[in-house]
Amino acid sequence: MFATKSSTIYINEYEAGLKILRDSAFGVDHPFRATRQLFGPNVLDTEGETHVARKKAWLAEFSGKSMSSDRVQGIVKSATARGFALAKERGDLMVAAVYIPNRVVLDLLGCPQIDAFDHHDRMRPITDYLETNVKTPEVMAAKTYLRDGPFGAAPDLFAPLAQEDRERELMLLAYAAAETTMVALKCTLLFWVSRNQQFHDALAANGMDSFILSHLKNDPPLGLATRYCKRDVTVEEQRFAKGDIVHVNIVAGNADCPMSASARRTVDLTFGTGKHSCPGHLLAKAEMEAVIERLVTMNSCELEFVQPSADERPVNFRHPDVQILYTAKGTASA
Repeated sequence: MFATKSSTIYINEYEAGLKILRDSAFGVDHPFRATRQLFGPNVLDTEGETHVARKKAWLAEFSGKSMSSDRVQGIVKSATARGFALAKERGDLMVAAVYIPNRVVLDLLGCPQIDAFDHHDRMRPITDYLETNVKTPEVMAAKTYLRDGPFGAAPDLFAPLAQEDRERELMLLAYAAAETTMVALKCTLLFWVSRNQQFHDALAANGMDSFILSHLKNDPPLGLATRYCKRDVTVEEQRFAKGDIVHVNIVAGNADCPMSASARRTVDLTFGTGKHSCPGHLLAKAEMEAVIERLVTMNSCELEFVQPSADERPVNFRHPDVQILYTAKGTASA
């Protein structure tokens, strides 16, 4: 297959996707990338020394040591307890998946005064924009909220960066750390309620770490990783022209990924790969661990799984369109 100039190309094969995400011929610093338009040049949309400095700042903030600290664990556990309480109060377990990551990121940003659901609602136009690439007044209002809100005053986060650079990373954190983890938690709750015995068996057989890796490989929260071609190049016998926009299909690629369920290290595409892999995945993992620990103490027969629409997910943020309702009598088939 020969790509034409300025084509949009979708890559479904694992090996080709892996090479594209690792190849310097495919970049992320295109000025019209949607995330760059929203947040300015940030860790997701920069290359070279600029990217290295941003990535280093992220890895310092979201290291394993940081995520296991009393402060972060306290934030996660408090948000988890409150999230499940609100879910039961409102009658839908999916409420927990919305509340927890938004509350966690707001507390990390030093913004306990902002309501988690209000923050989520104000961010939704950005998710719509990343799905449709259509700018609306609501998108611009969300961008203004991120830019002019209190997030830039977050204590100590990304302190080594220059103030303008720091503010861009804080804007990204305020949105992406909540949205991506929210999808991952929804997928986890869906797995638990719809295939409960398989959920428990896999967790018992593989342990927490490998269970999370395998689950996110099979049901990744993000559907696409996008790059643009910087020069004419051939990958897996497919030619790409300078200027091509290349979307790596994470779901399709993961289906062919050779990772075993018990692998300690992932080689799938869920968190990206190479230098632009997700720098905040350990925060998402901490939240997933807390939620899973809570789920193993619950009885799925006290809830019912409601799927209002066809089983078709959005392309980018793969929100499952489901409800997990608490039943009036405490009995229902999961």
